[in-house]
Amino acid sequence: MTSRQVTRDELRGLYAKKQEEERVRKVREIVNYIYSQVINQASRSADTTFSHHFMSAHLPGIFNDFYSPNMLDIVAGLQELFPDSTITLRVHNGTMSSTLDPEFIGFPGQQIQVLIIDWT
Repeated sequence: MTSRQVTRDELRGLYAKKQEEERVRKVREIVNYIYSQVINQASRSADTTFSHHFMSAHLPGIFNDFYSPNMLDIVAGLQELFPDSTITLRVHNGTMSSTLDPEFIGFPGQQIQVLIIDWT
């Protein structure tokens, strides 16, 4: 490793920068995992929808509490990969479940249960 000058501002922001890089890496990992699942299903079945259940997601090192605060980035990544498909989320607010467009997530008490990609 080559040594270089590092300012106080750079040092103060280094931890946050590394945390953000890790968050982006995890989002990319989730997007790639869901992408591969969609492609696998589409190549093996005539079904035109895919449901990713977050409550039972088994991704190494990634816990369900990561999904909710990063859902908009996850959906944006999937929308880039599936630009003409419809992506919706099924959420539970403590008393009932409903299906929402991703832009309506993030309200207090919402628990994201399922991400649905529809290519009909």
